[in-house]
Amino acid sequence: RLPGAEDLDFDIRVDEGAMLPLDQNDLTELLGNLLDNARKWAKTTVVVEQSGSGLIIEDDGPGVPEAELARI
Repeated sequence: RLPGAEDLDFDIRVDEGAMLPLDQNDLTELLGNLLDNARKWAKTTVVVEQSGSGLIIEDDGPGVPEAELARI
């Protein structure tokens, strides 16, 4: 349901039935924001990967300029 998302590949690497220690509404809002940001900057692919008890969301966009990393 994200604008432009139909033009991207979403590589979902999460075990079926995986759970996170978050309220469902909080998780929905958090994932919506993170996936929208990934969609906005991705060139072709967004990866959602399970990592222990968390998730990693990455895109193949330009990334944050080195000079900005300390600020954010």
